[in-house]
Amino acid sequence: MSLEQCLLCGCSHRAYVYSKAHSRVVHCTNCGLLEDIDFTPQHENIFQYSTKAISRVTDLISQSKERITLITTKGGNKSLQLLFEKICSADRLDVVDFESLVTHSIGKGSIVVDDHLLDQIDPLATLHLLRERMNASQDIVFLIELAGGNHKWLRESLIMRESPARFWPDWNAFYKLLLASNFDQIWLSDPENEQYGSHLVIISARIGIIRERPMVSVIMPVFNEFSTFDESINRVISKEIAGVDIQIIVVESNSTDGTKELVAKYDGHEKVDIIWQESPNGKGHAVREGIVAAKGNIILIQDADLEYDINDYDALIEELTSWRSSFVLGSRHTGDWKMRKFNDMPIIANFYNLGHIFFVGLINILIGAKMKDPFTMYKVFYRDCIYGLNFRYKRFDFDHELVIKLYRKGFHPTEIPVNYEARSFSEGKKVSFLKDGISWVQKDIQLANEPLENSKLGRLP
Repeated sequence: MSLEQCLLCGCSHRAYVYSKAHSRVVHCTNCGLLEDIDFTPQHENIFQYSTKAISRVTDLISQSKERITLITTKGGNKSLQLLFEKICSADRLDVVDFESLVTHSIGKGSIVVDDHLLDQIDPLATLHLLRERMNASQDIVFLIELAGGNHKWLRESLIMRESPARFWPDWNAFYKLLLASNFDQIWLSDPENEQYGSHLVIISARIGIIRERPMVSVIMPVFNEFSTFDESINRVISKEIAGVDIQIIVVESNSTDGTKELVAKYDGHEKVDIIWQESPNGKGHAVREGIVAAKGNIILIQDADLEYDINDYDALIEELTSWRSSFVLGSRHTGDWKMRKFNDMPIIANFYNLGHIFFVGLINILIGAKMKDPFTMYKVFYRDCIYGLNFRYKRFDFDHELVIKLYRKGFHPTEIPVNYEARSFSEGKKVSFLKDGISWVQKDIQLANEPLENSKLGRLP
């Protein structure tokens, strides 16, 4: 089967999924976007949206006080357009056809884009055009039917539509389509219940920054790392990745061993931004401050202790810049459960290795994951992935909070093997089982079950 390149990532490797109703559906093996390669528009068909979907759309429209512009495909009996016209008075609703976006101006108020976006020949180009026609103060909401990560259901039903769409993105693929079109502040309403595509979903977004090149913000928390800081920072400074800019954010937590003076030497360096903390409040607190100061669209967390290899940056970052993944973990596992090998403390090392296995298993059970190393330092993700999430933990428990909340929001990490050489407590390791580990069980259970913050971000103003 000869297939053209993927709309999103340009990959030419696409795999056959299924055939139904004279349609052949394939998915990109790189980014996961599904496409019906035999698609023909069915303008007269009615979309059979579920009662729940219609109820939620009704609530969305009713709660809005602004004028609404509905972007759709005109003509035929389109249930969403008819629903909007029924609920909205004529002076509050504009209906704009996708084909007229080039010439039609979008007025003030909120914008709603319906499922017909996925029928366009190039929805990525349509999204770019939409962004150009909007102004920075406008909200945009997408009413989209998502495909699940498991394509099995596609063989049984076309869900709400009597005819297939041209594209069937899952949550991650649609999220990447929005990022690639320079949208950000992206939020899937009720993400845990809506990632698997059995009904219409509500996704909100705002106009984002247009970048010529991706930028990675490397966040380096530093506290009492005198023996390793200089070498660590210089390795990162000297690191170059083709087509990618790097910002280094050092968060210095008022070290007492001379590290603070070493950090001061880099004040004013063109690649380095320094955040001076008045007191050490924990690694998680430092990382959170670094994220706030990040200018890049990609976040990478980097310790200053030489346990990890800077040369692994290329593989980790390429997962995001190629649109393969939104969230990457640099896995330290190579098949041996004895990940930590402290030459001067072998018993303590094995104790921590067993603790690692326990907590990985606990988190996987709590959130239904299959991760191997969620506690690795190398966590790389689009900065926008954490939009709408509020973080509260300050120490090493932030590792748990970050991974659990990102996973629950629908960003399931790709794990890439990385080089790792553990250091012992005599060499400066700071995590404490008594101070940290005992509280993690309760926190993990709470993080897995509490509501994700800002769950109403999918509503119009």
